[in-house]
Amino acid sequence: MLIEESKNSYTLNTKKLFEIFLTDTSNLFKYIINHDNTRRHMINSLITRNIPLAYKGEVLYIMVLNFEYRINNLIKKEFSKYIIKDNLSLDELNYLIFLIKSLGEMGLQDGYSSFKKACNNKNWTIKAIAAKYLYKFEEKESYEYLEKFLHDPVWWVRNNAALSLDKMGLEGIKILIDTLNSEDKFAKEISSYILASGSYYFYFKNELIKGNSKIEEIHKLINSSSGLVIIDRIITDKNIDVAKKIEIFKNIDVKNHEAYLLNLVERNSINIEIRQYAKKSLNYN
Repeated sequence: MLIEESKNSYTLNTKKLFEIFLTDTSNLFKYIINHDNTRRHMINSLITRNIPLAYKGEVLYIMVLNFEYRINNLIKKEFSKYIIKDNLSLDELNYLIFLIKSLGEMGLQDGYSSFKKACNNKNWTIKAIAAKYLYKFEEKESYEYLEKFLHDPVWWVRNNAALSLDKMGLEGIKILIDTLNSEDKFAKEISSYILASGSYYFYFKNELIKGNSKIEEIHKLINSSSGLVIIDRIITDKNIDVAKKIEIFKNIDVKNHEAYLLNLVERNSINIEIRQYAKKSLNYN
């Protein structure tokens, strides 16, 4: 009944409209997205009405996910209001998170200054959300922020920074690879993990399949202290030909990876040819 009313009347209690919007997305939400008049009413309500933050942030974010970018200025204005507050309530923090996510999803260049404010915030949650979307802003400062975030004490900040760098092409990948030589074990750990599980692994794998095993960055990676993550994934990847896997061993620094190669020799689950080559590399009898 209320849904039908909302289709025909724009004077429906705004709070009730938002409650329906969040709890009955299969009906009202679909209608709102497909009817411009209803969307305009919703945008007007967001600007002029005292909507509880618990509803407002999520509604803004859902609308952005459905390409409603007319609310960009509203989101930036709201962001500027809350990012400067020192003691955010839980509702305010959640609202600010939705605002940052909305700016990130839109990826509009005029939202970058807001993202820089989020990156400089002391709250780790805000930094983590900003790091997640920084890949959409390929500015020099974005790379600098993300490189710094790889060394953040909070895992979520490091993880989101590494994921963003993985999406930023070879420039981002280079930062992850260089971090493998860092003295910061936590930065090395997250960089190694993302290199082994993200887009770079598939780049690496495709280069091997094409027969290109002599790429400089590949050599640097597999002979780093964390390169074993990549090597082991290749060794156990059933889609890579055994001969190409053996090519990897020709580039391994045996002295640095001796313990791994000894372990490989004893792993019965590994292809016999791989194990034999590992033995040969070690002069193992």
